[in-house]
Formats: sequence, structure tokens, C-alpha cells
Amino acid sequence: MTIIDMTKATLRAEGPDYNKFDFHKSNNKARILIPGKDDKGEMAETPRMAMAFVHSLYRSEAIMVANDKGRVSPEWENSTYAGSFHCTGEFAKVASSPTFGDPDNCPACASLHTGPRVAGAPKKQVALNVIRYQTAPNSYDVQGEGVTVELWKHGNDRNIAPIVTALKETGKSINHLDFLIETDGSAYKKLQIQFMFPAAYGKEGNEGLHRAVVDAMGRLYSDEVLNAALGDQVSKEELAANVAAAVAQATAGRPGQAEETSANPFASVAPVEATPHAVSSGATQQAPSENLTKVDVASIDSLL
Repeated sequence: MTIIDMTKATLRAEGPDYNKFDFHKSNNKARILIPGKDDKGEMAETPRMAMAFVHSLYRSEAIMVANDKGRVSPEWENSTYAGSFHCTGEFAKVASSPTFGDPDNCPACASLHTGPRVAGAPKKQVALNVIRYQTAPNSYDVQGEGVTVELWKHGNDRNIAPIVTALKETGKSINHLDFLIETDGSAYKKLQIQFMFPAAYGKEGNEGLHRAVVDAMGRLYSDEVLNAALGDQVSKEELAANVAAAVAQATAGRPGQAEETSANPFASVAPVEATPHAVSSGATQQAPSENLTKVDVASIDSLL
């Protein structure tokens, strides 16, 4: 069997540090502003967000488990989680069939069909900036002038659709709209999202709150941080090496498997710095995943 230093077995880059948008205990409501900016960091009519299909990778083989409805799905030992990686397949091809993926262009997708299964199927993830107001518990009423910059990461198209609808219906800059969000309190955190015009910070008499929001707009997370929050973006060859390392650890000690001693192989693969790209609002054809790392919300309805 393979012997690994325990202190190295699970140590790897955890991605960028960021303040995550979430719902605090006993508070199921939030009031946020989604600031618009362009690829140069200047204020814009619409926001930008990162979007990618992402694979979770494990150092163990999946066990197929049936739920109470008889549906079978793979599950892994959580302690063997080895990170999340951007799928290197063509975005449109993966989107058309995430369970199949794009095995010709993504080693993680290919591993879904050859086994042992150490990678999860590609899941679409998005990340965007939000500015959160300080509000009364379980209320949308703004209290004080405190705001925080947070990163909203999720994989649900239904959370983006109301934002697109608000922009179309109002014709306003997104910087003029507040979004009122309520969760049902369940583990799945199904959200109800409404918009409010004008934004609270823009109302007359809110000079202090206005200054706080304008200051927060200068502290937004960069496109690179949004992209990295989704997972490590590596080349096809580097992803193949990570998948091979996961398979080696998952099958260590089995008959026919070569026995070798090594340090944690995941720690040796450095992520490739993301190259900023954007999709124009008139795009009608999907580009490969490396060209879809950052997406203008104004054109996101074509991707939902």
C-alpha cells in the first residue's frame, strides 16, 4: 500500500479567502445590492460574474447509494476530498449533458466512464459580488450605515433569473436596485428573490449609507478571485495528472496495483492563473470553458 505523511495527505490550496454570502442562524432574510462593474473595474450598468462547470475530486472511489426514492448516486468519504477543478471540456457540450460531460477534452469527464470513479460529474457554479446591508433580524429594514462586501457562490440558475428579469423590467442600472432575498430555512436553502427600486443607499437623506456603499464598491472581489472561488483552473494535462493521482491513491494496495511511497501528489500541481474573458450581450454561440470564466449577467439568460 502507499504510505503518505498524514500532515500532507489533506493539505492543499483552499482557494482564495473571501467573505461568503450566506444566511445567519435564525435570520432567513437579507437585503443586498449587486454592484455592476466592467472588466476594468469601472462601474457599469450590469454586474460581472464567474461561471464554470466544476468537478470535485476525491482520493477514494465512489460508493453508489440509493435514496428513499430508489435513485442511485455516487458518494465519497468526505475526508478524502482533494479539491474542486474547473472542467476543461467545451462549455456548451458539457451543459447539454453534464452527466456525460466532454470526455474528449476533459480528463475528469473521461474518468466518469472508465473508473474507478474518483471525480464528481461537472456541476455549473457561479460567483458574484454582493454588498449586504445591515438589517433588523428577519427583516429587510436597513439599520445603521454598516455594509459588507460578500461573495455569493452557488449553482442554481433560478437565483440568477430574477436578477435578469429585474434589469429587463426596470431598464435601470443594477446599481440602482436592491434585492430582497428570503430562504425557506431548509438545508437546500431555496430562495425567493424580489427587487426594490430605488436602492436604499440612493434615497434622499441616507448620506452616510451612500458613502458606505460607494466605499464598498471600491473593495469588490476581483474577477480572478471570483473565478478561483469556483475551483482550481488548471490545464487539461494538469487535470489529468490530478485525476491519475486520485486514482492511484484510491486503488493503493489492491492486487495488480504498483506499490510506491510518495508525498501528497495533489500538492505538486500548481493552478494556472485565469485569463479574463467576457461574453458579449449579443453572443449566440457558446465558447469553450476558458472563454466563459466571467459572464455579464445581462447576457446570462442565454446560458440558463
